[in-house]
Amino acid sequence: MPQPAHEPGPSRPRPVPEVHRNACTDVRRMTLCEGAPAVGGGAPGRPRGRRPRGARTRLLPLLALAGLMVQLAGCAAGPTDGSPAGGEPEVLWFAPSSFADVAGPLAAAYEDAARAAGAPVEVTVNLGSSAQLVQQVNSGAAPDVLVTADDQAPGALQRPEAYRRIGTAAENGLVLVVGPDTPLAASAGAEAPAAPPTTELLDWLAEARVALCAPEVPCGRAAQSWTDRQPVEIAADATQESNVRAVLAKVASGQADAGFVYTTDAAAAGDAVAALPLDAPPNRYPVLVRSGEGEDDDGGSGDHAREAFARWLLDEQAQSILTDAGFEPGGPGGVAG
Repeated sequence: MPQPAHEPGPSRPRPVPEVHRNACTDVRRMTLCEGAPAVGGGAPGRPRGRRPRGARTRLLPLLALAGLMVQLAGCAAGPTDGSPAGGEPEVLWFAPSSFADVAGPLAAAYEDAARAAGAPVEVTVNLGSSAQLVQQVNSGAAPDVLVTADDQAPGALQRPEAYRRIGTAAENGLVLVVGPDTPLAASAGAEAPAAPPTTELLDWLAEARVALCAPEVPCGRAAQSWTDRQPVEIAADATQESNVRAVLAKVASGQADAGFVYTTDAAAAGDAVAALPLDAPPNRYPVLVRSGEGEDDDGGSGDHAREAFARWLLDEQAQSILTDAGFEPGGPGGVAG
């Protein structure tokens, strides 16, 4: 007797690509993941093996998709280092903590676009403070693409010739976040124009419990530059956190009265904090791609894959994802500081 035809069930959406967090904060859940293992279980280098696929997002417009197909033409020739034999090329991306909310969607969107272009690529994300990411590179890790939260961070690379800058992924403004019940909360608002601080704000900050990023971290450098320009001493006894999301968590949980973070981090916290824009220059996020000079590089599919992903971060679809999250747009070019 013939068997009834099998009816396929509904397709399942693919999960967002795995994001490894070295030292980060999930603000919505208010849980710190400080000390979480680095990529590959904490050892420097490239993680091995497969990982879950990313969720579907918007595909590239037709012309951008055609351009991506040209960029990725060499990727299908063979696996890059770190990919299983015969598997898809893998791109290892080191991204700063302030990309916590966009790194996964960016990786997922790129994977979908690459697959649509006929050259599938896997993107693995490693999140951490810029100082931690650079330290991992100096300890032997070899990310294909490195994005830091300011121009100064790459200056600490021990082998700067191993990476070349191709542009700026985004810019991000500095804001002061305060608890929703503090006296300054009523006058706060991310849409307000940045302006010099009032005497009231400076007097309040001088007595407040303030959280800062550590001075070697980009958000710490930006905050220090702002406080040094003020006529009164601010944050003399401030806590020093390893990354911007830890600062945000301190304020959102009430452990600090105020903290210096980026515009996008304040937006991610929602009603847990109120934000006051500051008159400070924005931080730029340089995009650096590994030069391909090393014992694991053969000038083949790995070079093509990382170059294509790095340049995609500067293109229309990635820029749309970043600006939707509150970042200011970036673009090609720029000189590393």
